[in-house]
Parts: sequence; C-alpha cells; structure tokens
Amino acid sequence: MAKRKLQSNAHSKHLILYHLIFVAKYRRKIFANKSFGEDLKNEFVAISNKYDFSIDTIDLDYSKPDHIHILVRSIPSLSPAQIVRVLKQEANVWAWKNYETYLKTFYWKSHHLFTRGYYCGSVGNVSAQQVAEYLETQGRNDIC
Repeated sequence: MAKRKLQSNAHSKHLILYHLIFVAKYRRKIFANKSFGEDLKNEFVAISNKYDFSIDTIDLDYSKPDHIHILVRSIPSLSPAQIVRVLKQEANVWAWKNYETYLKTFYWKSHHLFTRGYYCGSVGNVSAQQVAEYLETQGRNDIC
C-alpha cells in the first residue's frame, strides 16, 4: 500500500486518520449475514460522501461477526465524536429501514444497532498501512 498523501485546505495541510471499531448491541452476530454486512459497508461509504470525511478502509471479520472496523480520513475541524455520531445514527436508521425483519431476529424491543461505546485510535501515516493490512487480513491468521 502506498504512503498516503496530505490533504490541503485554505490554510493547512493535514493527514488525520482514525481507526474506529463499532460493536453490535449485546454483541449479537448481526454481521454473519454477508449481504447485510456488505450493504452496511456501502452505506457507511455513502454516508461519508455527504460529509467532510471519507472511509479509507472498512472491513468485517466474518469469523467474529459482532463488530466492524473502519479507517476514516478526516479534516481538522471534525472531532472523532462527531464522525462516530453521524456514522452510527445514519447507519442505524438505514439498517432498520432496509433490514427490519432480519434485525428483529436479534433485537426485540429497541431499534439500536450498535453499543453506545466505540473504539477510536488516531493513526499515523506509517502505521496506517499496518492498520489497513490488519483490517484486510483479520480473521485469516492466528495472530489476533
């Protein structure tokens, strides 16, 4: 994977990457359905296209289908909490609108998809490649 290029705004150059992990509510194995998982990944990309951040890498480990990894490229004026709020809220609404029957097999009362919490780690340019490789190969080795 090539070294990532800096982004430019009017008065700044930056490379801001966040490694996000969202966990399914109650650790339900909702991503075991590959169709749902792939559609959700596409929806995350569509959501990011509407805002000032982009999805650099996104992947699901189908051997552990209760969480999703996302590598997000952002701008300085957006906080990780703002990005997480937008992604979780809009993905939740989309998922319940398009996969309600499927999701009702996991969630009986609430219409939540993810837990309240999340993991967010900032990633440097050198280690971003390592994170992306990890995301692309997770579940295919015995190391993690």
